[in-house]
Amino acid sequence: MAKFKKKPSVQEVANVTIEINKKINDLVKAIEDAFSVIRQLDAIIGMYVEFNNNGKEFNKYIEKKREELGKIDDAKANGSVNPEDIPGDTKDKSSGTEGVREKE
Repeated sequence: MAKFKKKPSVQEVANVTIEINKKINDLVKAIEDAFSVIRQLDAIIGMYVEFNNNGKEFNKYIEKKREELGKIDDAKANGSVNPEDIPGDTKDKSSGTEGVREKE
């Protein structure tokens, strides 16, 4: 006969639930800390741009980069391939296995 594991006790389920809750709280704390750092970096970059009096130029640059990244993301979402990622001359080259291709 097959052996079946007994059902976990209420205490075992409670212990696992408490452990999961602790891990989730740790994760939330880490996310909040990361968000705080990002907010501080945003403020620092804003002060730097204001200090250099080139806010309009910086905003144009950021907008240009966002458009470029948007095109890349759209291409990936559509499944198109960047031609630069394709190796140039792969004709008659195997993947390291011998005798796979038939000779003509």
